[in-house]
Amino acid sequence: MAFGLICLIYVLGLALLSIELFVPGGILGFIGTAILISAIVLAFMYHPAGYGLVLIAITLIIVPAAIIWWLRRVSLDESQKVEDGYTSADDTLEELLGKEGETITLLRPCGVAKIAGRRVDVTAENLVIQANTPIKVVKVEGNRVVVVATGPARSEE
Repeated sequence: MAFGLICLIYVLGLALLSIELFVPGGILGFIGTAILISAIVLAFMYHPAGYGLVLIAITLIIVPAAIIWWLRRVSLDESQKVEDGYTSADDTLEELLGKEGETITLLRPCGVAKIAGRRVDVTAENLVIQANTPIKVVKVEGNRVVVVATGPARSEE
């Protein structure tokens, strides 16, 4: 069997393994691995040992190196640190604690309210709060603003 055909079989196995990175499931990876092993065995069977050793070297050294290079190329280079000013929570929400406002939408239990002149996503501590109901902020946890109703809903006229 020609070594060129064995190399073509080997490349087919590599291609299936590469596709497995994007199409999870395991079948293509299993088949690709089986084809790679078959190509290496064929190289040892039909050619001097050096040919098979070259394919093993490619499998153990060059392929992992290429995968590592590719992963470094597509991954995020910089991390977003707190020291650099990155935060996951809105720090200005803390100042809303204890303030009163009014619901804009129905809270069941989440919705939108107007508190201290700004629209805020809020969560009702009680089950459901109707729209246009006076509320008070009782807790702020990160981006979560918890409110309770302080009176009955106003009717819109």
